[in-house]
Amino acid sequence: MMRNCRRSLVTVSLLLLSLALFVAAIYWKVAKRHVIASSNDEQNGLSCRIIAVDVEADLSEGNVVDDSFRCLTEDGMLYSLYLPSEFIQEHSDLARGETHVLIPSGHAIEEDENGLAAIVYANTTNLVTIPPPNRRLLSVQDRREGVKRVLVLRVHGADSRLSLTQSDLSKRIFGIGSGAPAVNIRSQYQACSFGKFRVVPAIGTGITNGVATVTIGNVMGMNPFNLENQAVAAAQNKLKIGDLEAVFDHVLICLPPGTLYGGTRAQWYAYGYLNYYRTVYNDKWGGYYSVPMHEIGHNLALQHSSEGSPSGYGDQSGMMGYSYSEIGAPSMCFNGHKNHLLRWYSDRTIEFYPSRAWSGLLYAFVDYDRTPQNSFVLIRVRDLYVQYNRARRFNSGTREKQNEVTITRGPNENAQSILLGSVGIGNGKERIHRVPNFAGTGHSLVFEACEQVYGPPDYVRLSIYLDDGSQRSTCSALAEPTPLPTQPPTPRPTLRPTRKPTADPTPNPTPKLSTPRPTPSPTSPPTTTLTGSGFCDDNSSASIRLDPNKPTPQVSCLQLRNNEALRNSLCVPTHEAYSECRETCGACQDSCQDSTSKRFFVNNMWGEQDCKWLEEKPVFQEYLCHPTHPASKICGETCGTCDVGYSPPDPPYKADCDDSPTGTFLLPNGSSKDCIWLSMNAIWHSRLCVPGKPSYDLCEETCRKCTDYCVDDEDATFFVNSKQGIKDCKW
Repeated sequence: MMRNCRRSLVTVSLLLLSLALFVAAIYWKVAKRHVIASSNDEQNGLSCRIIAVDVEADLSEGNVVDDSFRCLTEDGMLYSLYLPSEFIQEHSDLARGETHVLIPSGHAIEEDENGLAAIVYANTTNLVTIPPPNRRLLSVQDRREGVKRVLVLRVHGADSRLSLTQSDLSKRIFGIGSGAPAVNIRSQYQACSFGKFRVVPAIGTGITNGVATVTIGNVMGMNPFNLENQAVAAAQNKLKIGDLEAVFDHVLICLPPGTLYGGTRAQWYAYGYLNYYRTVYNDKWGGYYSVPMHEIGHNLALQHSSEGSPSGYGDQSGMMGYSYSEIGAPSMCFNGHKNHLLRWYSDRTIEFYPSRAWSGLLYAFVDYDRTPQNSFVLIRVRDLYVQYNRARRFNSGTREKQNEVTITRGPNENAQSILLGSVGIGNGKERIHRVPNFAGTGHSLVFEACEQVYGPPDYVRLSIYLDDGSQRSTCSALAEPTPLPTQPPTPRPTLRPTRKPTADPTPNPTPKLSTPRPTPSPTSPPTTTLTGSGFCDDNSSASIRLDPNKPTPQVSCLQLRNNEALRNSLCVPTHEAYSECRETCGACQDSCQDSTSKRFFVNNMWGEQDCKWLEEKPVFQEYLCHPTHPASKICGETCGTCDVGYSPPDPPYKADCDDSPTGTFLLPNGSSKDCIWLSMNAIWHSRLCVPGKPSYDLCEETCRKCTDYCVDDEDATFFVNSKQGIKDCKW
């Protein structure tokens, strides 16, 4: 009996002890949770900056990407964050990463199954937005411009190692090392931004060619969100840096294989934070160039590019659509909406509301550096963005809408863009695209491709109009453009010709128009005289109404000249075209002609051009037709400066005719300039390229003081060294 009683007492004691330990464990966990919360804020809550995150994961098995936001605490740690839907709806600008909240106690940090503080619970409507701390936040636009120091973290786990070597990452991210791909993160961001966004590899103790290697604990089966904090802590410890964000503009964290994303345990590829400096990659995916291009785009606060619907990755014309498991490919940039946000082409952007039909030239954004002043590579009409997606140069690998003008909708800067359609000419392309119910008007906005010209610079002549009965197409019946050449039309030029070019074969070239001009009417306006030489020219600024009783559509004299059907219809004495386009309509004749063989130098960007080129570029005529410029004598008809019998001499040949690479000269305002500047500013040639000016002797090639008949091959590339990688002549 006593033995049984003792046995019962022992059993009861063990039960009581177990219960006490269980209660203590619960108390300790709750207490620890509240200690964590209260340690972050004096008001027993958690101060948190909300950062949006986008995860590329395998959704084929029904997995759901549910981590849309993370909490950045004041100590630099990131935690998963679940926000009430009401809060998200009320704060539509959360993606900017500039919202700070105070999460009440009891809804803060909790440990996960691996003992890591990983989840911030905020399923409460009691969230309070608070002012940001005194620490200055980098603006979105600051992130999109300038020189960016980039660190790549190569992370090993105790039970798994990254498959990419330090050399692999240096080559694929920065283009450093023998055998590095010509297209990499560094080269592509530089090219797409035309030098406005420049990636440079991080330097410092423990960093080799932009890459540092750290080791953390076990990773197999772990959530990458948890491991990210460990990798950052390990890097700060190894590099002796208190805060990576204070030193580097972007940090790419490459985690070893074996991790699984979220509660769904899904396979994942990469994720990036919007308007924040970190991106994270699952093993080999950090070495596929398009993946970091896409994720760094999120760092620049860019959302996805979709097609047909406001979600997904469907727009493959640019980098914010799908990513590709390819090394050094595909070579492409961003769509029109993204380029508008990045503002890299802001000086070549036009915005308008179609209160009347619009017609103009849209240049390919890849030729941004070759376009004339006051031209456009991007058009914005309300929430529509229009861009010529030319598949050439650094955009040669674009996967969709190649060589077409794309129309993209971007509701606002925090929303995904939607590719609506495109227009083009030839090869089965649609020449017209309609956007129904534009701006709630009930009418379609029409985009029509009128003409497609291959330069460089390449451009499409567009007509944009509202189909409301008062507007109509401004396209004339232009011929189809010449198809894209499959190879360069002429061989690469030789360095030196066998002899200097000969002069014009005849004193006066034959007239340009191959068809006979109509016989002038006896009542036509009389010709005007100019100092003993008759002249007959079109009014280059005239806009001719097709119907004299209606304001639109209108055409220029140049369009009239290239369209025989229009000439036959409009070139009659009773129509305004007859008096405005006098030469085209045959209302007069003169002996003034442009040279068909001589060429003139524009600048180092445009090189040598002829009169036909100048005739089609009115914006250049203002300064190239200046009396001191050779073009004014060579293109007497285009410039209206005929001097019969004048034949400008070629500049003298000089074997080493080059601009000074170091010399400078002063402008009238006292500022110092060099020959590179002068070559890019042709408007100054008439004042600075004059004998006796210091600039004339310093910049002898730009000023045409001499010539060596040598030109660069614009398509050639060459290897500089392991640091600079592949460059071209423009560089």
